[in-house]
Amino acid sequence: MNMNNPNMADILKEAEKVQAKIENIRLEISNKVYVGRAGGKVQVELRGDFFVVGLKVSDELLSDPESLKHDLGALVAAAINDAKEQLNDDSANSLKPLMKELGLPEDFEFPVQ
Repeated sequence: MNMNNPNMADILKEAEKVQAKIENIRLEISNKVYVGRAGGKVQVELRGDFFVVGLKVSDELLSDPESLKHDLGALVAAAINDAKEQLNDDSANSLKPLMKELGLPEDFEFPVQ
């Protein structure tokens, strides 16, 4: 593309290329599984499309009805948040090469989710 005199067709072609790269990154991330942990007692597997695909609770927590009653919800939530944070970090890191290629600042936010 001639950057001194870009025409609309060239601009649209470049935009389509960027859109395809973003879609490939999105697809790649959606197929990954992120493992979040909390308190050493709960583990959650979160797919990149934000579907929980696994949950493990320690025998220790399951064997104590009082702890189970009071702690399970908070531990599951914390494990999900841990996995979600990993997913968000991975998304941001996956976009950095594209942002550099486009000459965009590192904190530029693409609509990936």
